[in-house]
Amino acid sequence: MINNPWKNLHLNKKYQFVASCDDLDTLEIYNQTRSNPNEFLHLEIPTSNVIGNPYECKVMILLMNPGFSDEDIIDIKNKDFMDAFYKRNDFFFLDNKFSDTTSYKWWKQKLLTPLVKEFDQIDDNQIRQKLTQYICNVEYFPYHSKTFSNDLYALRLPSQEYAFESVRIAIKRKIPIIIAKGKIENWAYQVKEVFNYNHLYKLSSQRNSTISKNNLLERVNPNIDHWTKVQNFNSIINFL
Repeated sequence: MINNPWKNLHLNKKYQFVASCDDLDTLEIYNQTRSNPNEFLHLEIPTSNVIGNPYECKVMILLMNPGFSDEDIIDIKNKDFMDAFYKRNDFFFLDNKFSDTTSYKWWKQKLLTPLVKEFDQIDDNQIRQKLTQYICNVEYFPYHSKTFSNDLYALRLPSQEYAFESVRIAIKRKIPIIIAKGKIENWAYQVKEVFNYNHLYKLSSQRNSTISKNNLLERVNPNIDHWTKVQNFNSIINFL
């Protein structure tokens, strides 16, 4: 079992949230080379690199890196929210007590609301609780920025190994993996097992991160990269 570098997340002397490994020098050099302020990495916000339990989750969702807004600064002043960041025991972003945070609002729009519409016979609160328990989100790059720069592909941080190992764990467990952002090739470059994985899904639109039946494709034949519209959404979200 690989150590989770985010379990010991802490503020350093520069008031930056860093992992318990040697990420910082690379991150600061990268930021010094940014001419586009939207590409700047906001180290004052705790990363959401892996949220959920890769050993127990029933669906894994892959994104590129956490975004950034001014509201994120407000969210980290919430002590309970920060305690959840330190513990990272479940997919706490959809915990109802964090409904005022940007993370909750984003995931409600992209995941919770579509599922509530799809499974309207199930109580909304029950769906939210199940998602909190059984979803795991993995970000390709752990630190926040307004936009994802392709230059980030050239970086390899020590903390990223935990994210990539989490994907390998999900593959070994044969659970559904949904690529909600990024290309398969990018993920497979770091986790080669992704290329031939049978329980892989991606979104029809890279611009729309909504995880709904109408926006989801399933891999039919990995050998010829054949995808088709999801036929049985219940088989993916079978824990509801």
